[in-house]
Amino acid sequence: MEYLAIGIISLFTSTLSSIAGGGGGLLTAPAMLLVGFSPNAVVASQKAGGIGVNLGAMSKFYKTKDLVQWKLGLGLSVLAVFAAYAGTELVFKFNEDQIRDIIAIIVFAMVPVIYFRRKDGLKPRKDGRLQTGIGAAIYGVVLTVEAGVGGGVGTLNMYVLMGPMGLDALQANATKRLVGLVITTSSMLFFIGSGFVDWKLAGTSFCSTLIGGYIGAGIAIDKGAAYVRQVLLIVSVVMAIALLFS
Repeated sequence: MEYLAIGIISLFTSTLSSIAGGGGGLLTAPAMLLVGFSPNAVVASQKAGGIGVNLGAMSKFYKTKDLVQWKLGLGLSVLAVFAAYAGTELVFKFNEDQIRDIIAIIVFAMVPVIYFRRKDGLKPRKDGRLQTGIGAAIYGVVLTVEAGVGGGVGTLNMYVLMGPMGLDALQANATKRLVGLVITTSSMLFFIGSGFVDWKLAGTSFCSTLIGGYIGAGIAIDKGAAYVRQVLLIVSVVMAIALLFS
């Protein structure tokens, strides 16, 4: 029964995550903990859900011309492989409370970003190499934390793609899925050796998020960049409130 519940919740959160560009993990993880799964099993098994939502979304996004920024995405994907290893080592060195503190700090850091960069993501723009390089460095740091703890942390990289890298919200969402597919697959491979993966939970999460990712990407394409940005703002605020009262 608990696996059915997780499947339904994962379907909903992955659809929302695929529209907003992230955030679903922060909603799914507490549900997994609530029904009795251990923190390590949740972190490890969620990587399968990450593979599912990114694969489902990418299968929809790549069909629309100029959404996935392939050159940028492939470059960041190389960075993602190293971040996956570093992030996996990170999670083994911190306990559950420390992991939650890390997530809380990063999510709360989104609040001023949301406030002061309100126009980012509406239209694409061209930025210089220095600004793009700074964005890539920030992206790598967030990727490392995302690889380790997950839990919606990757939402912050939507703002990096829309801010320093100049993509609109829909391009950022699509490109982030390419990078996300690489980092979740790499992280999953690292976690397999840990013995933490609950394979039934991982399989349930993968199947439901694969469907949700595809559905959410279709909604995002139909509604456009402004809608994606609005949903991203709402998801970010909900994430901050959820952590505040958890």
